[in-house]
Amino acid sequence: MKRWLLPLLALAAYGGGACSCGAGAGSAPAEAPPPPSRLHFSDGTTASGLDAFVHRNGSADNRTIDESFGAGVALFDADGDGDLDAYLCNGGDAAGNGAPNAFFRGDGEGHFVEATEEAGFTHADWSYGALARDVDGDGDTDLYVTNRGANRLYRNVDGRFEDVAAELGVDDPRWSTGAAWFDYDRDGDLDLYVANHIELDRAAAARKPQDFFGLKVYFGPLGLEAQPDALYRQEDDGSFSDVSTEMGIDAVAFFSFQVVTFDWDGDGWLDLYVANDSTPNLLWHNQEGKGFVDVAKQCHVALSVSGDPQAGMGVAVGDANGDGREDLYVTNFSEDYFTLYQRGAGDQFRDVTAPSGLYRVTLASLGWAALFEDFDADGDADLFVANGHVFPQVDELGRQTAYRQENQLFENEGAGRFRVPTGGGGPGMAVLAASRGSAAGDVDGDGDLDVLVGNLDGPPTLLVNESEVGSSLALNLIGSGRNRDAIGAVVRGRVGARHLVHTIGAGSGFLSTGDLRPTFGLGEATTLEGVSVRWPDGSEMSIGELAAGQLHTLTQGQGVSASTPRKP
Repeated sequence: MKRWLLPLLALAAYGGGACSCGAGAGSAPAEAPPPPSRLHFSDGTTASGLDAFVHRNGSADNRTIDESFGAGVALFDADGDGDLDAYLCNGGDAAGNGAPNAFFRGDGEGHFVEATEEAGFTHADWSYGALARDVDGDGDTDLYVTNRGANRLYRNVDGRFEDVAAELGVDDPRWSTGAAWFDYDRDGDLDLYVANHIELDRAAAARKPQDFFGLKVYFGPLGLEAQPDALYRQEDDGSFSDVSTEMGIDAVAFFSFQVVTFDWDGDGWLDLYVANDSTPNLLWHNQEGKGFVDVAKQCHVALSVSGDPQAGMGVAVGDANGDGREDLYVTNFSEDYFTLYQRGAGDQFRDVTAPSGLYRVTLASLGWAALFEDFDADGDADLFVANGHVFPQVDELGRQTAYRQENQLFENEGAGRFRVPTGGGGPGMAVLAASRGSAAGDVDGDGDLDVLVGNLDGPPTLLVNESEVGSSLALNLIGSGRNRDAIGAVVRGRVGARHLVHTIGAGSGFLSTGDLRPTFGLGEATTLEGVSVRWPDGSEMSIGELAAGQLHTLTQGQGVSASTPRKP
């Protein structure tokens, strides 16, 4: 069944779900209107200087499937000055030739200056995703870029980058999309999972368009050959070995997009969730570093509630309902719903999209990046979604969807119930674009989280957070060995009766990297209580409580090694 013709059967399964009916005689009194939202974002792209970059993505009508997505972004501190810099993935021309990506240095106050060649980013690839991590544990953040063709691993040498992917064995030559750095075998260094997509003959694909409600659009993904994903183990000398077959990863081949890491069953070993287009999603259960087994169907995160594969694009990992357990939110195609999977008993998941208020609001959208972040710092996770269709021709149909779409912001009202905020979240959310990648981070140093969005065939969008926010704190974790970023560490804390949890480096979004330093919103509270860390090697650390208004550095084996003031 084609993904855009999926039947909308979910309401029946939800027992009525989000149906809105008029009140009749004897009905309950109408509920009071919700309080005004505090969420407000403005478009700060021009003021930031990031509009100097314009993404290129081949033909104007997306003639082949490789032109339909990309535009991954990364927010990371490339030069160690404490400010977030920006890396923007580019596509290429209509002939399929790649265009240079772009790098901008940030000043910590929301302004950026291009420094692409100065930083050593001189290659012209057709790129899709950017994953920033300290791969070798030397204290500098490196960058892995996925391409349609050989991937690149840019080693950071004092703020200048050199490609060592071929030298170290991670230059996967296939069409790669998402990626995840994580220590799957708990040996103290970072391994690499690469999500691969399709074996594509561009010329052949262009000769056989498919029908979309009477329009001729690009061919695929159904009918094309999927590529298996790959797992690379880091060795003692810093090189990598392909262990995909040994670990069971290449036993299946789907149209993979985003991959995220989190400890699904709480056994101390990081698992993987992979969103796949038009094929079942995967939940790779880590068998204590000895292999991976897909348990997605058993855990009810492979298919929609009606039992159909969806068009999984992006994934957000976060605690939607404040129970201290991480949930999954997966974006999908238009005229289908985006899915909120909530953790239930026995580490199973439940599709709670409709009762959470998230069913009808996404039916006209085609979603990509998804982010769980506490944008108003009130103690619960809000939800950001980047939208944009894949077919420019859809504008000819007069349907409720369009090629360029508004992104969406959903405010968490508590206990995992979401609503569209008053005014939609501000003028920044009204920007129309074919958005794809997104990353969150405090780019202007005011203490709240902004969002950088990558757009096809145009400049990025910098959404500046001007919300009325509560108190908050941020954490900077320093791990041991080569996993200096403490990727996979799980931080827990409490604000009153609400439990907060965050996995460092989980990888939410779509082909993008946000700031690794998590921000915890506290609302009116002044401390985060009951703070503990389970480090990637399984060791535990109890901190007790941490004060608001600070950036706290937690070092493995030492505890709180520094606390510096931050806003607000």
